[in-house]
Amino acid sequence: MRSLPRSLQSPLTVFTGKPLAGQAPFGWSPTYHLAAAVASMIVGAVIVSAGRDAELTAPAR
Repeated sequence: MRSLPRSLQSPLTVFTGKPLAGQAPFGWSPTYHLAAAVASMIVGAVIVSAGRDAELTAPAR
């Protein structure tokens, strides 16, 4: 398989979890993955909550 430009290869490796043959792994720890997942869920909950608050306080048409 042919390698992509570095700007595309790194995100692809993160999304699939499989580095290209010969590509060095990122070396992220399980703790990092857990913290990133928890942070992602918290940010998502805050965004949803903010959208609902805006919807509830919007003037009726």
